[in-house]
Parts: sequence; structure tokens; C-alpha cells
Amino acid sequence: MSLFAAEGQLERILAPLMVLALAGLMVGLVLAVRAYRRAPILPRQPRRPVPWGLPELSMVLVVFLGLQAGVFFAAQYLLGPEVTRAPAMYDVDKANAAHLITRLIEHGRSNPVVLLLCGLAAVVAAPIAEEFLYRLLLQGWLERAWEQRRGEMPLLRRLLPGGTGPILLVAVVFARFHFRTPQAPRDPGFTMFMLLGFEAASLATVAFAVALLKTRVGATAADLGWNLRKLPGDIGRGALAFLAIAVPLYGAQVGLASLLPEYLPPDPFTLFPFAVLLGFLYYRTHRLAPSIVLHMSLNATTLLLAWLAMS
Repeated sequence: MSLFAAEGQLERILAPLMVLALAGLMVGLVLAVRAYRRAPILPRQPRRPVPWGLPELSMVLVVFLGLQAGVFFAAQYLLGPEVTRAPAMYDVDKANAAHLITRLIEHGRSNPVVLLLCGLAAVVAAPIAEEFLYRLLLQGWLERAWEQRRGEMPLLRRLLPGGTGPILLVAVVFARFHFRTPQAPRDPGFTMFMLLGFEAASLATVAFAVALLKTRVGATAADLGWNLRKLPGDIGRGALAFLAIAVPLYGAQVGLASLLPEYLPPDPFTLFPFAVLLGFLYYRTHRLAPSIVLHMSLNATTLLLAWLAMS
């Protein structure tokens, strides 16, 4: 469901969108001046290749899938199979491909506990876990493999210079895993349990991966994308990147929502360029803070707009 589907919803969020548009225009002017002066938008800061390989990635993936499955089995045990099972009969008009958080806000938009839990899941847990798993682990490993085999793919490397190949590949995977199909209406308690359970499982996977990489391959703080001294600048980079992309991204979301059939959400198509920017930030800095701040900013703004549109 689009944020702006109902009549009058656009007027409620017009003011914050105009603020974002003005801020984005100012950031665009700064970037245009830098481009005119032939200054790099974001200088690349090289580092040593990541020390992990496919065995470590496979171990993290197994733990991630196991924890995700454990969340569903826990829901069946604690809530009962009748709650976790999709209804056999329901109004097909009520089936939609909305995100779990959107459904929860629709049901409990006046409940501060629901809003707080949705905010923690979307603004804190999801960006940290996804940037660690997609950008640091997967893209970091792909960059290493890309460099090791650079002599075997001369044509491909000319077409996709630098880290373009890993960035695009991870962006495709990221967008694909955010694809949703229409689902029957579910019990709000089950939806909340699954949302919080999945995010907790993702953070547990991150904790396992950090311990695994530090003990198995001797990963350092720099390998894990962390540099406390550069944190203030990284926060600024992530915030500026959000201001630059926010309005075009929301505009594309609204346009695609009006063009695509209702059963096909526009999220994967708009999240692909967003994931490319996330990958670009990581490739140029090899630190996670800029992409996490960008990811948090988008999720927080989307959550706020969704709440304003449904209030």
C-alpha cells in the first residue's frame, strides 16, 4: 500500500517533504560545485582486503537461517498454531503486500508502545543488522574476490571498474530480499512477534559473526568497519547522502505505486538505487557508520511519513 493512497494523505506530509526537497537542493548545489571543480564527491579510503572468505560467510548464513526459523517455531509454541496459521477464508480485498511495520502502524497507530517497538525495529535494529550483513560481510568479501580475479575478467573489469561489480551485485540481492507478495491479514500480535523476533535474530547473527571473525580470522575493528575517531564525519556523510536522495526516492516510490499493479510493491525497484548508494558509501570509506546513518535516516523518515499519512 502506498503512503499516499488515501485521499488527503498527501497534504499531511507535504510540509516535511518540502523541507526535505529544500535540503536536498542545497546538497545538490554543493555536489555540483565539487563536480565543477573536479573534486571527488567522496575520496576513496583504501584498506586491506577483508580477512574472511566463503567458509565464514557460509557459517554466518547457516546461523542466520537457523535463528530465523527458530523465531517461527517459537511463535507457534508460544502463540499457538491457530494464531500463526493464515486464515483459510478472508476478504481478498484486504490482502496486500504492505510491510509488516506498515500493517502494525495501521492497526495500532494510536498506541505508543506499538510505535516505539516499530521504531526500534525499523530505525535501530534493521539498519545495523542489514548494513553489517550486506555491506560489510557480503560486499567486503565480493570486493576481495573481485580483486583476486581481476586478471581473469579484463572485459568485465573495464565495463565495471573499481567496486562497481560488488556494489551492483549486493544491491540486487538487497532489493530482491525486500520483495513482498500480497498476504492475508494476520493477527497483530503474531505480526509484532515475528517483526521483533526477526530483528532480534538478525542482531544475534551480527554478534555471532563478530565473535567468529575475531577468533577465526583475526578481524580488527577496521576490518569490521569501525573507526571511532572518524565517527562524527561519517555521521555527517550519511546524513548528507540521505538529504541528496530522499525526495527523488520518495518521488519514484509514489510514481511506481501509481503505475504498478496493486499486487506488485515498488519497494524492490526503489531500494535498488538506494542500495547502490549504500554500497558506494561503504566502498569509498570502508566504514559502516555512513551507510548505517543513511539507512536509519530513510527508515525513520519513512516511518514518520507513514504515521502522519495514517493519523
